[in-house]
Amino acid sequence: MKKLFLLPCWLLLTFGLAAKTLVLPLAVDTQNHASFQWLGKAVSFYLIAGLSQNSLPVCPEEEVQIILNRNLIRFPFNITKATAMILARECQADQLLWGKILYSEKKSSQMQVQLFLIDIKEQTQKNLPLTKGNFSDIYRIQAEALKAVVKAIGQGSPGIVLPQLNLSLPDYEKLVKSLLLNDSDKKLELLLPLSAKGARSDCFNFELAKIFLEKRDLEKCEAQLNLVTDTLQFKDKKDFLLALVNFFKDNADMALSRFIHLQRRNLYPVETHNNLGVIYLDKGDFPMAEKCLRYALSLKRDPEIYFNLILLLQITDKKEQALQELPRALQLFPGDEKLLELFSFFLAAAENRDTLSQAFRDYVQFTHAEEKILPGKYLLINPFQVGLISEVSVAGNLFYIEARNLFLEGDFEGAMQKVEEAMEGNPFQPE
Repeated sequence: MKKLFLLPCWLLLTFGLAAKTLVLPLAVDTQNHASFQWLGKAVSFYLIAGLSQNSLPVCPEEEVQIILNRNLIRFPFNITKATAMILARECQADQLLWGKILYSEKKSSQMQVQLFLIDIKEQTQKNLPLTKGNFSDIYRIQAEALKAVVKAIGQGSPGIVLPQLNLSLPDYEKLVKSLLLNDSDKKLELLLPLSAKGARSDCFNFELAKIFLEKRDLEKCEAQLNLVTDTLQFKDKKDFLLALVNFFKDNADMALSRFIHLQRRNLYPVETHNNLGVIYLDKGDFPMAEKCLRYALSLKRDPEIYFNLILLLQITDKKEQALQELPRALQLFPGDEKLLELFSFFLAAAENRDTLSQAFRDYVQFTHAEEKILPGKYLLINPFQVGLISEVSVAGNLFYIEARNLFLEGDFEGAMQKVEEAMEGNPFQPE
């Protein structure tokens, strides 16, 4: 009886007190062969999966990739500690797991993983035990690293669950390398041969389902999702993507049912409430649609959610509210194409359109709408970096991001040049 009582108590403490952790791809020592660069991403991918499976709050893999893309950090990764701290604050993480794969000439320890657990608020750093071995021992090395991380983060854990990748080392390499690609066709080139071999990996099947959804091959996406088991790590992700498949197959009722189920459990709250808003809007339930969209916006300022809300306000004759929301959205996302299309629409409908057009053309780039027709359809979003539904947002002033990155890397001359270019682009940008 005591054991039955202690387990829920431990889970409560874990969920209630554990801090959210950002795990970044490890830097790989340049003395290692270039073909080993993928290992930095492999270790971070495994650690994220492991922390999630052990019920420890962690930034999902897809969120990490979005943050890296937004900050122009590309493969091969060589993220400095200063940059890593900035990224951790950006995703509102409490802890940062950052590290390196060191070089060694010894075959018995040619792969050495050094991890650092950093408390963002306290700015303290804990060096975790070095894990090492041969490159062929990567699964063992990753497992040992995960055990050290879970011990450091989730103290008092009754046991550690290891991710079941169910992939051979060559197939694991292909899966990780597919995560580094943006082209869905190139991803399929890597992964389809594994599918033909009958790979029975949830990680693999879920990634392949995401690609099929991006290409809008809904039948293959659904078939691939049905191969994913209902484990703690994948059940909710699977249900979210199945809801999107249902919606795109014009089964709005099933999509609504799945999203309501996710909403009741407070899963993916931003994306779930936005998508509920879109479905209610599609069904003509405008009060519920507005309620869901405004709640999603209260959780996260997002250009797609703003776009949906402004469209809703416009078609429900709340034009004054729509005109109030659009400037707020453009202030936050001045380079967003969908919002600029809306701006162009409102400009075309304005009596003083020529004066307004000339006044704003110096600050934002847009195409002048000839017809007064609302642009585009409502936008579904997702937390899994599936393209065509929600594009990864990149900040408008890329020069500023490049300047900041160069400054953090110690290239002050290059940073100053980028700052000057940023000022030329927009001298009023607060950064």
